[in-house]
Amino acid sequence: MSLPDGRYQYLSTGCTELTGHAPEDFYARPLLVKEILHPGSRAYFEAAWEALLRGEMPPSYEYAIVDRSGRTRWLRQQNVLVRDEKGRPIAIEGVVSEFTDLKCLQAELESAVRDRTESLESANRRLREEVALHQQALSELRDSEAQLRLLTDHLPAAISYVDAGERYRFNNSTYEDWFGRTQAEVRGKSVREVVGDAAYALIADKIRTALSGEAVTFEAALPYARGGTRFVRASYVPHRDEHRGVKGFFVLVSDISDARRIEAAERRHLQELAHAARLASLGEMASELTHELGQPLSAIMNYTETCGLLLERGRIEELRSVAQHLGRQAQRAMEIIHGFRRFLQKGTPEVRPLDPRKTLAAAVALVGWEAEARRVPLKLDVPEGLPAVRADSGLIEQVIVNLLRNALEAIGDRPAEGQDITVTARARGDGVEVLVRDRGSGLSAEARAHLFEPFFTTKRNGVGIGLAVCRRIIESHGGTLWADDNPEGPGAEFHFTLPAAREQKGGRTPPADPAGEL
Repeated sequence: MSLPDGRYQYLSTGCTELTGHAPEDFYARPLLVKEILHPGSRAYFEAAWEALLRGEMPPSYEYAIVDRSGRTRWLRQQNVLVRDEKGRPIAIEGVVSEFTDLKCLQAELESAVRDRTESLESANRRLREEVALHQQALSELRDSEAQLRLLTDHLPAAISYVDAGERYRFNNSTYEDWFGRTQAEVRGKSVREVVGDAAYALIADKIRTALSGEAVTFEAALPYARGGTRFVRASYVPHRDEHRGVKGFFVLVSDISDARRIEAAERRHLQELAHAARLASLGEMASELTHELGQPLSAIMNYTETCGLLLERGRIEELRSVAQHLGRQAQRAMEIIHGFRRFLQKGTPEVRPLDPRKTLAAAVALVGWEAEARRVPLKLDVPEGLPAVRADSGLIEQVIVNLLRNALEAIGDRPAEGQDITVTARARGDGVEVLVRDRGSGLSAEARAHLFEPFFTTKRNGVGIGLAVCRRIIESHGGTLWADDNPEGPGAEFHFTLPAAREQKGGRTPPADPAGEL
């Protein structure tokens, strides 16, 4: 190429291969090279062209063209400046080579690097976000653990977590109060080490039950190695992993020693009230008792005189028959006295599983003589197979006797046809319901309003503590006592419920009065 006019003096045939244009095209049109430039290279090439014409020639430069077929091709041009004898630039000799494939590979590589860089930057951002979230979660976990520990440390119970190896992994400050060991000293130790051999022997089967995957709740007096014996209510709740395997169990143990002592004291107080009520009932029953005992005693006196006469006359066979009648009357008197003696006996509270059918039968038998004396039919209709109830038999018997005597009072001494008393029982929900129904005078509005208030009575010689004590007895057993009108006619009916006795999961039913064990 000559300078400064920029005309090509010679082009090899390779230009046709690179551009699709023959050398003659460039000779005729020197600016053809600008026309085939790729738009992206035009500004760069024009600046380089102007520099070439001025003789300010870079040793090489790269640019893109669009060949005659429309394909983009990348070219690298290397130049040599030709000078005249005075050193002035008169021409440029250049070699042009194609590096399109290398440029495409470079572009792909740069794109891949760019994509990878963006991917790494995105992953780095996610990692930073995850780290921030993890740190936030750790902070929240620490806060939550601190709050949990603060909460558990202020609860009046021993709270802990025990792993599958029966070792403590978490425990609240109650363990320090109970066992004289700090939380750090308890953590990692076995249950046996902390509670002692004697207490562990009583709870070992409960621990095995919890680790088998079954929740267990029980009450027991546990002789701890440190801190002495405590009567506790404990719950062990299994902790399962994502595969339903048991990793350990949560422990909640409450000291109910004081509550048990209070319950025992309240039960003793109730026993005193019940005994007072029985004595009051004896006063109300005095005339009936005198009359009832008078009959066999009079018969005994008559039979005794007859025995004397028969003995004097030597009528031995008749004497034997009269003596048998005498024995039966004496037996009847003894049964009445024995029944009242048992009814009035103070005794000590004893809550245990009872057969409701037997307890009802014993109470009906105790009042049976009075009902017979008043000529009031007394019916007992209790099916077999009722669930056992957990109760004090003497106190429940007293409730039934009181309700039966109230029913007798409502009917009076001269019952009309069909006036009877019925005692029934049935299973109801999680226990047993007992019903005492009479066909007496029924309940007035005033009586219904004050029925269970102490010292309210409609009896002429009544004290008014019977039904109040009855309600306290039933409620102390976890039941309910209420009154209704007889739906089948005149009269009233009294209902009370008692919960069924059952073994607690994981152990036997605990004793009712632990005062002696504490």
